[in-house]
Amino acid sequence: MQIFLLSGKTVPRWVILLIDLSITSFSFTLSYFVVKQFEFVEILRGHFFLYTGLYALISLLVFYFMRIHTGLIRYSNIHDMFRIFASVFISSIIYPVAVALILNYAYNINSLDVSKVLLINFFIASSLHIMLRTGVKGIYYQAKHQTTGDQKKVLIYGSDNKAVLIKQALFSGNQFIFVGFVETDLKKVNSSIQQGKVYHKKDLAKLKANNK
Repeated sequence: MQIFLLSGKTVPRWVILLIDLSITSFSFTLSYFVVKQFEFVEILRGHFFLYTGLYALISLLVFYFMRIHTGLIRYSNIHDMFRIFASVFISSIIYPVAVALILNYAYNINSLDVSKVLLINFFIASSLHIMLRTGVKGIYYQAKHQTTGDQKKVLIYGSDNKAVLIKQALFSGNQFIFVGFVETDLKKVNSSIQQGKVYHKKDLAKLKANNK
C-alpha cells in the first residue's frame, strides 16, 4: 500500500465516484433505519429500496456535476470539504421534491418522514466523506515521511500564492521533503500553510543544522 501511495499513480475518477456513492447509500440506509427505530419487521422492503435508490441516483448526479470525485483525495483541502457539504446539501434539497413528484404523487407511496432522514443523513454522510479524504491524506503523508532515504529536504522562500503553487508542483511526486516556508514578514512567521510551518529567515542556520 505504501508503494502504491507514493508511486504517483492516481485512483480512477469513477472508482472515487463509486466509493462516494457507496458511502452515501450506507449513510442514507443507516438514517432510514434510525428513523424507523430499527423495527425491521415494520419496514416495507419495496418502499425502502425505492426511497434509497432515488436518493442514491440524485446524489450520483449531484456528485458528478459538482465534481467532488475529480480531485486527488490525498491532496484534499478545505475547498474539497466545502464541495462535499454543498453536494450533500443540494441533494437534500432536490430529494424531497423528487419524492413528492415520483413516490408520493405517481406511486402513492408515503411511508417515510423524509425530513428526519435527511437531517440525520446530512451529518453522517458529510462526516464519512470528510473522514475518507482526511484519512487517506493522513496515511499518505505518514507513508511519505517514512521513506525519506534519498530525498532532499527543501525550504521555499516566500509564502504567497506563487510559493504555494511551487510547493504543490515540487511535491506532487516523492523526490523532495517539504520542510516549510521562509518569510521576512513577522506576521506570518510560526503560522502553518499547506501543512508546512513558516519560518523567519534568521532561523535558516538553525534549520540547516537540524536537517543535515
